[in-house]
Amino acid sequence: MANPRLSRALPEVAGQIGAWPVRAIQVGEGNFIRAFVDWMIHRANEQGLFGGSVLVTQPRPGGARKLATLQEQEGLFTVIERGISEGQTVDRAELVTSIARCVDPYAEWESFLATAEEAQIEFVFSNTTEAGIVYTEEVYDPSQPILSYPGKLTAWLLRRYETLGGQAETIVVPCELLPRPGDALREVVLQKVAAWQLGEGFDRYVREQVRFVNSLVDRIVTGYPAETEAAALQEQLGYEDRLLVAAEPYYQWVIEGDAELARRLPFAEAGLRVEWVSDLQPYSMRKVRILNGAHTFLVPMAYLLGHDIVRDAVADTRVAAPLRRFLSETVSAVLPFPHEASAAYIEQTLERFANPFIDHRLLDIALNSIQKFQTRLQPTLREYATAQGIVPETMIGSIAAFIRFHRCTADGASWLGYRIKDGDRQTFELKDDAAALTAFAELWSSYDRTGDLSGLVAGVMESETIFAAPPGRELPAELREGCYERLGSALAELLAREEGAR
Repeated sequence: MANPRLSRALPEVAGQIGAWPVRAIQVGEGNFIRAFVDWMIHRANEQGLFGGSVLVTQPRPGGARKLATLQEQEGLFTVIERGISEGQTVDRAELVTSIARCVDPYAEWESFLATAEEAQIEFVFSNTTEAGIVYTEEVYDPSQPILSYPGKLTAWLLRRYETLGGQAETIVVPCELLPRPGDALREVVLQKVAAWQLGEGFDRYVREQVRFVNSLVDRIVTGYPAETEAAALQEQLGYEDRLLVAAEPYYQWVIEGDAELARRLPFAEAGLRVEWVSDLQPYSMRKVRILNGAHTFLVPMAYLLGHDIVRDAVADTRVAAPLRRFLSETVSAVLPFPHEASAAYIEQTLERFANPFIDHRLLDIALNSIQKFQTRLQPTLREYATAQGIVPETMIGSIAAFIRFHRCTADGASWLGYRIKDGDRQTFELKDDAAALTAFAELWSSYDRTGDLSGLVAGVMESETIFAAPPGRELPAELREGCYERLGSALAELLAREEGAR
């Protein structure tokens, strides 16, 4: 017998739902924002702290199908938390009840705009990807739906200004992965106001009465489980949920805001991992240098050793040991946090990497790895060397592996690298800037002809084609020669190991 469809009418569900007024508009129906923002609001409601529900709308026409499914399930869905937390395996399900209504702005444009007239709505949350917060040329017609998220928000705020004036404050909290997403969205909205000639009064309203909040979100959300796994989960739950969403137990939300905003969004009070700060920049730096930096550090090394996913890589001491040293000895030294705080964040990061439920492919992380090297690793190399007067030994092996990882040749429009695994040569596609890969190919070709490792290392580290700012030239001049010698030795060892594995 088939399980009943998830709805508010189910006996096991009805008792879990409160009658909360809509206090937030959410632009985004996807997996992440549901398992992050909606889940947190649900948790806060359970404790009687937020006392509000969410109205969901989708940013793009393609989201209509998922929005319709969400409507069919009356805003309900289940979050499956799976992973490791404080050394313990976590595998639990939680029904989220914070979504009250859904509006499709493409099919119900006037209904979407009319929500701006609801004075009790205080917040606008969004997750439209980084590409969603960009300025695009659009014609403004009040009777027609607007494609871009900033355009929709501008039209919504205009309706609010025209009907409520200064009677209702609006707090906009974008959850896109940008350094300062609130500032970025505010700038684009003001561009829309000017381009559409919406008037000085409205421009002043946006500047003075709409608060755009900067925040940093972090949680791995893998989405709907594989079909066989989903079927087993739904059998356990006792209902059919077509919007099941799997996520890791770890999450963090760092929000730049004051005590009053923290009172109105009482997530920290509800015991959730939400931190209110006066300056977001150090926290963004920590995430990029530790979490993202660890990924970029380990990928070339681990992949060349024969691993394919992060979990297996960090189970190998040849990867785990140098990674831990790099994070705790080198990255921690350049971060503006006490050592204990950085150490705790490092442990959480390594625990996340070991998640037995997530197969995070190394080659997926390797996408655009040259640019990632420049933003995630190169600043740590530069800052440590400048401050300590030495090149960090912990980075030599990873940089050598990075150079070897980009030993490539052109194959039509593609670029192919290779590794030696179990005695066999395995090719893989490198997906990066073509000019940079051409430069790598030429430098490796020169090495093949001459055997000059020193020239290869110096050529890579000082290449203006590979790097926007060559890392070698950012090092103090007196440290370069020694750095290149150590990189050459590490690269020679790596090549010798490969030769012995054939």
